[in-house]
Order: sequence, then C-alpha cells, then structure tokens
Amino acid sequence: MKRCNNIALVLLFALCVHAVRAAVSDDAKAAAESGDAKAQFCYAEMLRDGRGVAKNMKEAAKWTRKAADGGFAAAQCQMGLFYMNGLGVEQDDDKAVEWLGKAAAQNHAQAQYNLGIYYARFSDKEAQRLSVKWLKEAAKQDYADAEYNLAKLYLNPHHPASKEQGAGRQAIQLLRLAAAQSHAGAKEMLEELGVNN
Repeated sequence: MKRCNNIALVLLFALCVHAVRAAVSDDAKAAAESGDAKAQFCYAEMLRDGRGVAKNMKEAAKWTRKAADGGFAAAQCQMGLFYMNGLGVEQDDDKAVEWLGKAAAQNHAQAQYNLGIYYARFSDKEAQRLSVKWLKEAAKQDYADAEYNLAKLYLNPHHPASKEQGAGRQAIQLLRLAAAQSHAGAKEMLEELGVNN
C-alpha cells in the first residue's frame, strides 16, 4: 500500500510539473506576442534551449528576429550567431556581421567579441584592424575571452598588433585580467610565459 502511495505521489508531482511548465510556456508566449522585445527574446531562448517548451530552432530564430528588430542588443547578437552558424536560419556571414554590428554598436560585449573573432580569420589589413578594434572594445568591458584573444594577437609576431608599442606588456596585462576571471587559457599562457598571475 505504501508503494502505491509513493507511485501516486510521483505521478501527481509529474502532472503538477507538466502543468506548471505549460502555464509558464503559455505566459511566456503571451508576453512575447504582446510585442515586448525582451519578452520575445526570453521566449526565443526557451525555444532555443528547450526550456519549458519543445526545442525549435526555426521558431527560436523567428522570435529572436522580432526582438532584434525591436532593437534589443542581446537578440541582435543572437541573430548574428544564428546566421554565423546556420542555426534556425540559412548560414550567411554577411547577415551575421550585420546583426553583430548592430549589437556591437550598442556596446554589447559578446557581439563585439564575436566580430573580433570573425575578422581575425582573415589576413587582409582591414580585417586585422577590425579584429583588434572589436576585441579591444569587448576587453574594455572585462570580457575574458576578448582579453585572452587580444593578448594572443599582441603576442603573434605575424599580426600587426604585435608591432604596437608596448604590445608585450599589454598582452601580459590582458592575460592577467582574463586569468583573474578564471580563464583557463589565460592562466595556461601566463604559465608558459613564466609570468606570475
């Protein structure tokens, strides 16, 4: 009899959890449909991650786009990443850069970082300049990955950034800042360079 009661409690709990998830999902969708960009982005993240709703990348991209069109920087950054990786949309570097640029212009550190990494893939002078520019902008906001990758550019003898005055000192300073945020790569690089954190 006790075992039956336990099973009944587990089933009741599962039903309650399902009902709460459905209510949260319905509330999130209703808020998104109201036109609020932040609510649209929150709902898009639920769809992207499958939290409280079935995972659906196409719907996530649709709702992210609505929030991005509403000027929400985090959604603009996410749209850029969707286009960069072909998630929920067809892969398109030009659209990715466009959306990341909109978010970066609003001082969104992750967008700035992703633009810096995107431009670092190319060897022409303009791309190299843009890579450093955007990584510096993100690093100003203590974005550890930007600090680490900018330091790598300063230490790369084949990159124009390494020719800047004091590039080595700047690299060490950036690595220390990133390491202070527990960035494993920065800690490892400081050890390789024989520099104390």
